[in-house]
Amino acid sequence: AKCLNGSNHRFQLIRGEGIDKYILSFYGGGWCGSEVNSPSSTIEACRKRALTVAGQTIPSFSFTLSKYQRIYSSKEKYNPTFHNWNKIVISYCDGFGHQSNVDNYGLYFRGLNNTLGVLNYAINNLNFKQAESVIVTGFSAGGLAAMTWANYIDSLTEKKNNTYVLVDSGLFYNIPSKNGVYYLEKIMKEMMKYSGNNSLLLNSYCPIK
Repeated sequence: AKCLNGSNHRFQLIRGEGIDKYILSFYGGGWCGSEVNSPSSTIEACRKRALTVAGQTIPSFSFTLSKYQRIYSSKEKYNPTFHNWNKIVISYCDGFGHQSNVDNYGLYFRGLNNTLGVLNYAINNLNFKQAESVIVTGFSAGGLAAMTWANYIDSLTEKKNNTYVLVDSGLFYNIPSKNGVYYLEKIMKEMMKYSGNNSLLLNSYCPIK
């Protein structure tokens, strides 16, 4: 499990109070890419991203200590419904929506392995297979990842169809930029290329052919 620059991937865990309910959140932050339609421009954008907090390990990654607590808060006063749920926040540092699956050009596109590592931890250490309810959420690129991974996450639990998707700003319109480039479509196609383009783990309806 690695970030773009090769540093170790991290996630944040807040244990609930003895209940088998989970919030699994994908952190967001756009994608690495360029409006110039060439593989070299995409890789160059990813190299630049690898030098930022969006492409490397954040030493003190802590989503819940920021101003965005809301459903992640463990205080019943502020979060009456979800305060005692298990909460897992997956940091985002692969640049391709938590699903890249190749190493190339000196960069580590390991989003798929990062996500699987977190899910394996939940299964082996948090009784995730016996989950009563699971909410998969995320914002921006993490919102899209939540929708992409939801079916697979549901398949990991013994109680099927108990997984719900709640995304924040995870829908993107494929409209041209001011330069006339369909930037989002280009990024999505690049993302699938760096996802190995044939992963059976991801929702089969999501790839753009």
